[in-house]
Amino acid sequence: MEILQINLGKSRAASNQLEQICQENNPSFICIQEPYTLGGKISGIPIKNTVIASTNPKSAIVIREPNCSIFPLLAKPNIIAIECSYNNMTIIIVNIYIPPLSEFDETLIELDKIITSQQGKYLIITGDFNSKNAIWGGSINDDRGDKLSEFFLVHNLFVLNEKYSQPTFETTNGKSWIDLSVTSGELFPKVTHWEVADEESLSDHKYITFGFFNAEPSVIRRLTKHGTAKLFEIIKKDPWFYNNPFIHNTADDIEETLHIFYYRFESWLKKCEKNVKTHGRANPWWSEELNITRKRVNAYRRRFQRSRNIELRPLYKREYLDFRNEYKEMIVTSKITSWRNFCFDATKKSLFGIPYKIAFNKIKTPIIIPPITKIDNSKTTSHIESVEYILDSVYAQDDIQTDSALLTNIRNSIKNTNSNPPDVKFTYQEIETIIVNLRLKTAPGIDKITVSILKQIWEYHYLFIHEIFNSCLQFGHFPKTWKIGKVILLIKLNRPTN
Repeated sequence: MEILQINLGKSRAASNQLEQICQENNPSFICIQEPYTLGGKISGIPIKNTVIASTNPKSAIVIREPNCSIFPLLAKPNIIAIECSYNNMTIIIVNIYIPPLSEFDETLIELDKIITSQQGKYLIITGDFNSKNAIWGGSINDDRGDKLSEFFLVHNLFVLNEKYSQPTFETTNGKSWIDLSVTSGELFPKVTHWEVADEESLSDHKYITFGFFNAEPSVIRRLTKHGTAKLFEIIKKDPWFYNNPFIHNTADDIEETLHIFYYRFESWLKKCEKNVKTHGRANPWWSEELNITRKRVNAYRRRFQRSRNIELRPLYKREYLDFRNEYKEMIVTSKITSWRNFCFDATKKSLFGIPYKIAFNKIKTPIIIPPITKIDNSKTTSHIESVEYILDSVYAQDDIQTDSALLTNIRNSIKNTNSNPPDVKFTYQEIETIIVNLRLKTAPGIDKITVSILKQIWEYHYLFIHEIFNSCLQFGHFPKTWKIGKVILLIKLNRPTN
């Protein structure tokens, strides 16, 4: 898990450059203070990312990690808290912005409530605290810094900032160490690195990156065209189909056959799937010219910062600031021009393309399940509790005590011996007609058997499928493995999310 934190100083150019920085470094989460906003909402973040923020935000968390579930715990202008379910772990991430002259005690009270309510869970806190203490850098202590260090001590929190690191805040007039990264005691040993980047951010603050767990990056495996052809060849020649009569005398025999089949199918997939790169698309508005200009800005900044010559330093400062402003204008202009060109090209193809969907809020975004208001007016307090409450509300429980007269009669009739004649078996033609007419683009279930794979199994081993279907019909049995599915929740637009 990689986290990037930055105070953007409400800068449009800094927000635009952040998009490119994320493209290059691929953090899992971005903790932003003082984001660039329009109309009280964060602007400049790609729509493919999930943003957790309040109205008129001073802090926000951007989720870029696809393999996690998010539950918002608190969303206020100065403080954002989320619960993240990641790799079978529950991690609380809190992002904070405290203005220099106000809201210090109020924010610490909110933070204390979160820490107390989430005892025992991994905790990450990032933020611009505008508090000074020699513990996390510099040589100056102020009252807020003393209070904050005491707060960390009481709650057994560990500051990741290294005392002799580069300053996290730096202008041409001074520098300070006010942006902090903090973890709970349980998570602290799992920190792999923490760093202040020596990189122009177009803000007075610097990028801070840190990570946890030191695990290998998750690998995505997919069936390529070559892998699919190899899989079809394995299915065709596997001796299991030819050496097995597939005789089923009980429903348990059906379950055993399907268990063996799915076990073998998983092994076939492992042989045929290939590791694939998951790098996102390059930013269409980012150019080589911008890349070169960014390097020159970094060079001008370092020359100014390192200069000790009284006569040259003002000259270096002016050159750095002039070139930095020019770079800012280049970034903003480049993104606006690219967006205009995209809208022009997209509307030529269709008036109802992406620009239309964005304007009318019809873009599908990742689902974030918020706290759900229950019947007793209490709210769910975790992602798991929300999901369970939704499923319990949507899917009826099989409780005999709540049966209607109709359901009672059905249960009783099932218990009686069925004197009806056996159902007529499925014919080869009936099954083939169904399989041949299945749409190829139909999404597979959790067993990963696509329509094209099913058609190959039918072509080479139709007796296997024919026997399974007729055995299920004979014993009135629906295999357990076919009852397992993945529930996907669809949020209705313009409806209360709770």
